[in-house]
This record gives sequence, C-alpha cells and structure tokens, in this order.
Amino acid sequence: MNIPLRPDLSQVQQQQLRLSPKLQQSVLILELPLAELREFINKELEENPLLEEETTPNEQDLQEDFGVEGAQSERGFLQIQAPEPDLHTYLRLQLGMHLSSLEDLSIGEEIIDCIDDDGYLRIPPREIARRLKVEEKRVKEVLEIIKTFEPTGVGARDLKECLLIQLEEKGEASPLLKELIQNHLPLLSRRSQWKKLSQTLKCSLKELQDAFQKIRMLEPKPGRLFSSSSPSYIIPDLVVKKVQGELSVFSNKDYLPRLTLSQTYRELLKDDQAGKFLRKKLSSAKWIIRCIEKRTETLEKVAGFLVKRQEDFFEFGEAKLKPLSLAEVGKALGMHESTISRAIRGKYVDTPLGVFPLKVFLTGNTSKKAPGLSEAFIKEEVKKILKEESKEKPYSDEEITLLLKERGISISRRTVTKYRLELGIPSKSHRKE
Repeated sequence: MNIPLRPDLSQVQQQQLRLSPKLQQSVLILELPLAELREFINKELEENPLLEEETTPNEQDLQEDFGVEGAQSERGFLQIQAPEPDLHTYLRLQLGMHLSSLEDLSIGEEIIDCIDDDGYLRIPPREIARRLKVEEKRVKEVLEIIKTFEPTGVGARDLKECLLIQLEEKGEASPLLKELIQNHLPLLSRRSQWKKLSQTLKCSLKELQDAFQKIRMLEPKPGRLFSSSSPSYIIPDLVVKKVQGELSVFSNKDYLPRLTLSQTYRELLKDDQAGKFLRKKLSSAKWIIRCIEKRTETLEKVAGFLVKRQEDFFEFGEAKLKPLSLAEVGKALGMHESTISRAIRGKYVDTPLGVFPLKVFLTGNTSKKAPGLSEAFIKEEVKKILKEESKEKPYSDEEITLLLKERGISISRRTVTKYRLELGIPSKSHRKE
C-alpha cells in the first residue's frame, strides 16, 4: 500500500548548546591520541603558511650526523607494539560494563559468539532465543545494547542497518541519507544515474554529492578493524620516571613537531591584498599552538594526580590500585568530568612496569560485599584462579565465587560474571579444550 507523503509544517522551539568552531577544535585536539594529533599537525603545517615547524640546533646536528631517518627514529622512540584484542574479546569487555543481570549477560555472550568477523549478526534473534530458551523480546533488547558498542555498526543484521547505526552515532542521519541507504544504494553507486535519482528524491546534484561523500566515509565491515595483519603501535602521551626517589610525569613532546609562527609571512601582513587572508591564518595558527599547549598542561595535570594517588601501583602492581572515580579527580583538580574523560580517552602512559592506558588508574568504587578491596584487586584474584584451572574442566562462575570466598572475598556470582566479562574472559564452555 502506498501512503502519499504530505508536507507538514510545524514550529518547534528548542534550546541547544552549540560550541563555536574554535572550541570544537580545542575539544578535538584534547581528545586526539598522540599519533592522530601528529597527523593533524602535519595537515595544518601543509595548509597554514603562518605555521612552521621549529628546528632546534640540536636537531640540526642530529640530522647532519645521522641523516633524516636517524632523527625520525629518535623522535619515535616511544612507539610500543600494541596487543591486538580480537573483536569478540573487545565486545565482551564492553558487555560487562553495560549489563548486570546474569540472564542478560548470558544472552549477550551468546549474541557476541554469533557475530561474524565482519561485525554482523547473521543469525536471527529468534534462533538465539530458542537456543537459550528465553523470550525473543529479551534477546532483541540485549542486541540493541550491543549495537551501541564499539566499533560502531557492530551487531547489525545487514549493510543498510550497519550504515544507519553509524549515521545515528555521528548525528548525521538526515532524511535524505536515510532514504538513500534504505532504498537507493545500488543507484547511488552509479554516477550515471545521479540525475535521475536527484529528480526522484527532489534534491540537487550537490546535495546528492555531499550525501554520497558522507556514506563513503562509513565503514561497511566494522569488524575488519580487528582483523588487520599489520602490527599496530601505541605511542604513549606520557612517561612516568623516578626522579630523586619521586615519581614524575613527563609529556612525550619529542614525538610532535614543535610549532612556531612564520616570520616570513608575518612581514606580508602589512600588504593590504594579502593581509586579510593571512590575518585569518595567523589567528588560526595562534589558536592551534595554544590548544596544543593547553592539551599538554591538562594531560600532565590529570596524569600527575593519577600517578600520585596510585603510587602503590608502581610498587606492587595492579592489585594495589585504589578506588578512584572521574568525579573524585574532577573535584580534586577543579575540572569538569567531561574534560578529564576527553583528556584520558585513548591516551597511554609509559611506566617502569610497562605501558598502560590512563583509564586503568580509574578503578571505580570498592566492592560493597568486600569493603576496602578495589575491583582491580578482585579481578586479579579471579585471573589467578583461572590460571590454576584445568583446561579440560574449567571453573564455572559459581565455582569461582566459592573459591574467592575461601580467599576472604565475598561477592555474588553475578559480580564474578561481570568481572570475568570485563577481563575479556569467555564462559566456561568456551574455555574448555
């Protein structure tokens, strides 16, 4: 049945907080991990004539003595090969953070096991419901939660749904884009059909071109991000070292080009014709330099607090991490939680014990059932128990709960399941050899 579409005009009054382009750029620079920030800086150096890379006399000597490659390898001395979790382990890590019900966790595990390497769920929810003997509605509810996980688009049933999930996440799901993805992808891939398509959708060729570019930027196979055969590398933003017996935090500044303002082009600002363009570029260059400096200050301030608060970690390891939340850090530093969250997201620190993500120092609250023990400590005990288990007869979550109780840690089976999933450890049946 065809339902005619009629235009419906309505007036809606909304209040929205919009960041200016400069503030958006400031937030972006704060969020970018070091490798991506370097790419951003290199792009700005190409596009903004008022920005230059400052070369110190020491760098010039290094280039003369060892050549350009020597200088570059010195700058990249803190590139550490990263462990590559597979897609399913990564999804299980997120599952334990979003679900607490034991039944939902079991459903979530089954869904994740059914997701293929491309990130798609090819098996219908009713089949998963039949296997687990639960309602199909419950499976669909858990699936909707999994669809919010990273990589964006995971858990989709087909290409259309995968692309639409990504658009929704970006906040770009316009009526035109949704219509193109749902009904016109084959035509959109053939430029010879664009004129006809624009007439059908009553949009301009320019609007169609813009929509095409946005769809091209989406990932049709989100799972393949985890199947790359080439090694990935972590470039830590920060380094922790002992200086005169005290732990100190330093920025990995050597990895980034040092920016300065071009004196040559500044002289041209006096020229009326070139002046307007160059003044705009000068303002942009100053702002970028300031944002990078502010990023460094924020990271050092946050990391310095985390390192001081978690000093026992550097002596005794992860089991001695103290409970610490974003709210506590924000209150102590006089900073908003969202700023701290952006600052630590995707950032790593090189320590005497190895390379760790900054977020490892935020351990949440102590267990209510085991006062004074952090989640990290309990998880460490779970890992020890699982290392000792028989591969032919692995422990169930109920058995792990009893073994923890023998060690003086009284927590529920549900909590054990949650911690196991956060550690990326599969269920008993999937650990059996």
